[in-house]
Amino acid sequence: MRDARGVGPYIEFLRKPGGKTVPDRVHIDLVPDPGDDKAAEVARLRALGATDLDVGQGDVPWTCLADPEGHEFCVLARS
Repeated sequence: MRDARGVGPYIEFLRKPGGKTVPDRVHIDLVPDPGDDKAAEVARLRALGATDLDVGQGDVPWTCLADPEGHEFCVLARS
């Protein structure tokens, strides 16, 4: 994954054998582009296999999800 303009660092996601056994060392927060709908992005991620995650966050402007291997990430609302 990289900026659409081809600048900046790459983020690479690799599958590993076996399931998640320890807490994540890295937590990724995603922010939709200006003008994009956060709810639509969350729905798209759910359709790709993400599941809702309740970490006791309560009523917050972001959505906590987990990827198919159980790694947590959040989709933030643009302020």
